[in-house]
Amino acid sequence: MAKQRTIHVLRAPLPWRPSRLTECGQLAKDDAIVPCDKELPNRFAATPDQFCKTCRERVRFQLLDSPIEREMAWTRHNQKHDRFLDFELQAVGELVARYQGEFDRLVAALQAEQGFRKAGG
Repeated sequence: MAKQRTIHVLRAPLPWRPSRLTECGQLAKDDAIVPCDKELPNRFAATPDQFCKTCRERVRFQLLDSPIEREMAWTRHNQKHDRFLDFELQAVGELVARYQGEFDRLVAALQAEQGFRKAGG
């Protein structure tokens, strides 16, 4: 009887980089991962032993939070091992400094969009 392969859940991607890690922190391997979607809890219930236990536990938060919030939480929890987000945020800060006017216009547009959404219901 062949050994059953453990399935891992891919972390949600950030706007500036594709996802390359699973929820449990392993480097994603195409043959043993699934993307996170709203149907995963049903798949977990149907075949719980096929999925990585850590991925199963953490995916419930992924369904609630934005990818940026999830990555920030992951980084806080694993600061000794994973400082990649710190470097990316430093790079974002340097890009903002170079293109301050464009950044300010984009922030104002996003704030206006949020205002329209609130006004619309």
